[in-house]
Amino acid sequence: MTYPIGNIAEYQLNIWSHKRGGPDQITLYGTFGVAWLFFVPPGTAAIGSNSMSLSSNPPTFTCFFDDYTWPRVVDMLRNEKPLYFWFEDVSLTMTLTTVREPAGENEPGP
Repeated sequence: MTYPIGNIAEYQLNIWSHKRGGPDQITLYGTFGVAWLFFVPPGTAAIGSNSMSLSSNPPTFTCFFDDYTWPRVVDMLRNEKPLYFWFEDVSLTMTLTTVREPAGENEPGP
């Protein structure tokens, strides 16, 4: 099993108009490579299979989520630091995770 994991350094949010027809997307950039997160309504045919390509430069990951998880992911990207990307190659699952921190810790302001 391979567990590519790395610090998320930057992200980009893309919200598409209805006419474009594609799912909303978040792109993550970090020490792991590049990950494209697609957010689609539950039960739609647009949900694909998660995948990874470690042979590309940089390594790339494609992950699909139900669209109701969008606000939770954006909240983590904006408010947690450090934040890590984790991908498990057998189950093809992705995890967005923080490090252990004290309860009640206030995040620093901008």
